[in-house]
Amino acid sequence: MKSNQKNVVFLLALIVTIGASYAMAKEVKLKDIVADDFSTDKCGFTIGAEFRGAKGKKSLSKAEFKSAPTSMCIDYDLTAGGRYIGIAKPTNIPARVKSISFDAKITSNNQLCLRLTDSTGQTHQSQFVPLKKIDTWQKMVFSLNKKTFPQHWGGAKGSKKGTINFPLKSIGIYVQLTGEDRTSQKGKLYLDDLAIQVSMADSSSAETYTQTVEIEFKDEAAAKNAAVQMTPLYNDYEWAVSARWDDNFKDAGLIVRDLMKKYGYKGTFYLNRWLNPCGGKDFRDTAMEFMEGGNSIGDHSLSHPMINVCNRNRIFEEMARNRVEWEAITDSQVVSYAFSYNRCGYWGSTAFIKDKGEELKPDIATLLKRAGLYSLANNWFMDFKGIIPAPFMPYDGADIDGFVQKTLKNKDFKTKHPIFMFAMHAWAYNKGNKEQRQNKLEGQFKKYGNNPDWWYCNMNEYAAYRYQYKYSKLLPLQREGNIASFSLKRPVLLDLNNAVPLTFKITGVPAQDVVAVKCSTAESVKAARQKNGYSFNLQHDRDQKLPVKIGLIANNDNQAAVYADQDPDFPGLRGTLFFKDNKLGLTLNNQTGLPLTKTRIAYRLPLAWNEGVVRRSIADLKSGSKYKDDLYLVPRDKNYQYTAGQDYFVAQVDFRLGGKPGRLHLSCHAAATPRDPSYPQGGFARLGPLNKKKLDIDNLVAALGNKDKAADTLNALAKKAGMQWQSEDTPLMHPFLSPQMIRTTGKWQNWGAPQPQFWVLWSMLESDKEQDVEFVFVSPNDRLFVNGVEAVKDGSVKLIKGRNVVVVVNKEYRHHEFCPGTFLRVLKPGTAERVTNIRFHQPAE
Repeated sequence: MKSNQKNVVFLLALIVTIGASYAMAKEVKLKDIVADDFSTDKCGFTIGAEFRGAKGKKSLSKAEFKSAPTSMCIDYDLTAGGRYIGIAKPTNIPARVKSISFDAKITSNNQLCLRLTDSTGQTHQSQFVPLKKIDTWQKMVFSLNKKTFPQHWGGAKGSKKGTINFPLKSIGIYVQLTGEDRTSQKGKLYLDDLAIQVSMADSSSAETYTQTVEIEFKDEAAAKNAAVQMTPLYNDYEWAVSARWDDNFKDAGLIVRDLMKKYGYKGTFYLNRWLNPCGGKDFRDTAMEFMEGGNSIGDHSLSHPMINVCNRNRIFEEMARNRVEWEAITDSQVVSYAFSYNRCGYWGSTAFIKDKGEELKPDIATLLKRAGLYSLANNWFMDFKGIIPAPFMPYDGADIDGFVQKTLKNKDFKTKHPIFMFAMHAWAYNKGNKEQRQNKLEGQFKKYGNNPDWWYCNMNEYAAYRYQYKYSKLLPLQREGNIASFSLKRPVLLDLNNAVPLTFKITGVPAQDVVAVKCSTAESVKAARQKNGYSFNLQHDRDQKLPVKIGLIANNDNQAAVYADQDPDFPGLRGTLFFKDNKLGLTLNNQTGLPLTKTRIAYRLPLAWNEGVVRRSIADLKSGSKYKDDLYLVPRDKNYQYTAGQDYFVAQVDFRLGGKPGRLHLSCHAAATPRDPSYPQGGFARLGPLNKKKLDIDNLVAALGNKDKAADTLNALAKKAGMQWQSEDTPLMHPFLSPQMIRTTGKWQNWGAPQPQFWVLWSMLESDKEQDVEFVFVSPNDRLFVNGVEAVKDGSVKLIKGRNVVVVVNKEYRHHEFCPGTFLRVLKPGTAERVTNIRFHQPAE
C-alpha cells in the first residue's frame, strides 16, 4: 500500500570512512527504498527549450499506475520538433546509493535516459535505453557509475570531468527522440515507484584491524609441527564466573560487593537511570562505590520498563541514553545489558504473536547493537549475530549446586557460553531473614570461589573476550626456518570498550620449544596459566587506547547553535548534535588550548533509520578551531511501528586531547512523527478501572448487539459508574507504549488494587471498504466486539464500509506486560499482513 510511502524525504546517509587500515566486519546487501511513489507531484517539467518544437505536459494519472493510487504521466509530442521532454526532481543522493530504479510504461517506441546533476553542478547523462515492450510496465535500473553515464558537461571549476561527485542534487527522467521519422514521435510515458538501492551492511558490527605475530621456535622441525589457536576464555581458563546484580539499591548492593571481594569474585551492577526511577534518589556516588574491587556498571534501562511493549524509539532511548549517561558519570565503559523484569519478547501464552507479523526479538537485538551494547546478561539471544549472551544460575537465594554439577558435564553449554553467573537482585539478600540469606550467599561464594582453573571476571571482560574469540579471524601460519608467523583480524578497541587481551595456545610441540613470541605493534606476554601447550596473551596495538575520561552534552531541546555547554571533564570543548529535515548536524568547538587528534565519530541511530552506526574519522582539530559535519539519514521504514515516539540520537566522539584519550557523547531528540490512525494507540477512549459491581459484562455484550445504540449503552455505563471516558494516549506518555498497545492503567505493576478490575475500550473504526479482518489480541483476559459480534482468536470478523463500533473489555493484570495496556493488531485473515486501509478514531472525533 502507498499509505506508508507518502512524503518520503529523498535524503540518504552520506558515509565516508577514513583510515584504510580498518575494515568493517559486515556483509553487504542492497535494500530497495521507494523515494517517490508519485502519489503527489513534486517534480519540475521541461520540454528541452534549446531544441524548439516539442510539446507536452505532466500530470498524475489515476488510470495507469504500478501501485495505487497514481503514477506520473508525461504526455509528449516531438512530431513538430524538439529532442526530449521529461521531469526533474531535487534530491540529495550520497555515494552509499548504488543504483536508481523506477517502473516505466510507454505507449510508443521512444527511448529513455536518466540525467544526474552532481554536487559540483556537473551533469551526467546515461545512454539512451529503449523499453523492451510497449504498453507494459517494466523495471528500469541505472547503476551510479561512469559506464552507465558516459556523457557529461558543466560543473564547477576544478571539478574532475566525468566523475560523479556525491551527493547528487537532482535527477531527470526524459523521453528521447528516436530516429529521423517524427510522425510517430508522440505518446505517454508513465512512471511509478522511483527508488534507490542502498547498501545494507550491518554497520553496528565492530570495525577490525590486523596484527602480525611472529613465533620463534627452537628449530625448524618445531616450527613445522606447531599449531596455534585462540582459546575460548582468557588465560585458557576452563570456566568464567561472574555476577549480575540488578536495580538501584545501595545497602544491598554494598553487601554483595563486599562478599564478592572477600572470595575473589567480580561482577556487574545493572543500573537504571542515575536518578533512581523507583525513589528519585541520586545514585551516582553509589555506582562509583559498586565499582570497587574490579566490578563494572551495566545497563538496566532508564526507567525499568517491560521493554517488549514499548515503542521502538523508546526502546532505543532506554538502552542508549542510560548507557551514555552512566559512561559519563563513572568514566568507564558500559557494554552489557540486562532486561528489566527479564522481558525481551512475547512469551508463554502470547508467544504466538511472532507468527502474526510481530517479530520483536530481531528488532531488540538490532537496537542493542546500535546502542553499543553487545553483551547480554540473559541467554535468549543465541541466534543473533553480534550479541554475546550469558545465562544466569538459579537466583535470589535459590540452591545452585545441582545446576553447577549438571552444567559442568554439559559440553554443549560450555561451548556456547562457558560461564557461571550469580544473580540477580542484591535486595533479595537484604530482606526477611537477612542473616540467613546472606550466609547462604556467602556459603555459595566460598564453595565456588578461588578455583585456579576458573576466571573470575566482570561482564565487560567476559563479553569483550568472547566477542573477540567469536569474530576475530586467525589466518593460517606462514613458516620460514624456525620462525612461524600469523596475521589476526580482530575488533578495534574502541568498539569492544574493554582491553582484555586475546589468549593463544601453541600446541604440537613441547612448551620449551617456544623461544619467543613477538608482535611489533603490541605487547605479547606469556600467560599466567599454562596447560597442555604454551599460552600467551596478545594485547591490542599500542596506538589503540580507551578513554580515561568520558563526558556528555545532551541537546534535549534540539538547538542548532553551539552554546557554552561543556562537560566538566573537558573544559573548553564544546559541541552539539541536532536534527532537522532528516539530517543530523554535529559541531565541535575546540577552545581547550590543546589539539584534538585521532578523532572518530560513531553516530548511533534508532530503528527508523537505515544505518545503525555510522563511523567517521576526521582531521586533527587545533585549539581555536571548529568542525562541522552533516549526516543525511536514510529512512529504513516509514511504517509507524518504527517511527512512533521521539527519536533519540547519539554521536560518540572518541579522541586524544593533548595526547590523552577521551570520549564525549553528544545527544539530541527529534520531534515525534504524526500518528498513523491505522494503529490502535490514540484511537480508543477508555473507561476504568471498573469492578464487577460497576460492570455487568453479559448485559454490556447483549446491549452492544445493537450497533445503532452502542454509543448510548457505553455512555450510560460511564454515567452509572460515575466516571468519565479518558482519551489521552500517545507514544510520548509514560510508559511510552508501542502504537499497537491501547493504554489502560499506564503502570507496570498494580499490586494494591482490588481484583478483578476491568477496563472498557471504545473506538469508531473506519474502513475504506467492506472486508474480513482478523483481530489479534494477545491478552487471554480480553474480549473484543465488532459491531456487536465477538471476535475469537484466529477467527475473522467482517467490517462494514464506513464506521464500525469496536469495544474491548480488558481484565486488568497486577504485574504483566499487559498491565499498562492491551495489545491489538488487525490482519488480513490467515496472514501476517497488517490491514492499513482502516482508521481508529475516538468516539468524539
